[in-house]
Amino acid sequence: MATLVLALIVSLDGLIAGSTLGLRKVKIPVSLVCLVGLTSACVMYVSMSLGEALRRATVAGLAENIGASLLVMLGLLLLFPPKKNDKAPSGQWGLKVVEVWRDPLLADHDHSGEISIREAIVLGLALALDSLGAGVGAGMAGLAPVMSSLYVGVSKIVALSIGISFGAKLSQVVSEKVLTMLPGVMLIVLGCWRMAR
Repeated sequence: MATLVLALIVSLDGLIAGSTLGLRKVKIPVSLVCLVGLTSACVMYVSMSLGEALRRATVAGLAENIGASLLVMLGLLLLFPPKKNDKAPSGQWGLKVVEVWRDPLLADHDHSGEISIREAIVLGLALALDSLGAGVGAGMAGLAPVMSSLYVGVSKIVALSIGISFGAKLSQVVSEKVLTMLPGVMLIVLGCWRMAR
């Protein structure tokens, strides 16, 4: 249950990104949507494995509480993000990922109207940024890395596809502000639930 909830939480940004790209009619081939999902799954697996290793290295019970606390803190950070700088200098790979995380439309770097393989990898890494902290926290809280990563990869593909296909309709039904706040709220709830167990 917690694994499914985690996958839904970290996939909501894929829905937002897909909606943004869909509204601007930026195309992403199915194979590259899968590549984005695979990238996110790999990042989630690595971060959760790190969290699991930290859990094994600490006192039983303590790591789970630390991991759950990390989920709550990350949720609060998503709800109340620090102020962004107007513009980060471009050119470096890491900075491109951060820029795409801030604005998914920047994934189409060459303005061709279609996402390339390189751009799909950058988009996948950008959409996986939230998964880093959540993955470490979830791993420390005792969630299974392999299963969680699979769920994250699949749900990211589904969320991105829905966003691209129904971007215009989705924006009429649910505001972007609500979609942006939802992952933070859900992470806080998941973290509190894991602490209460």
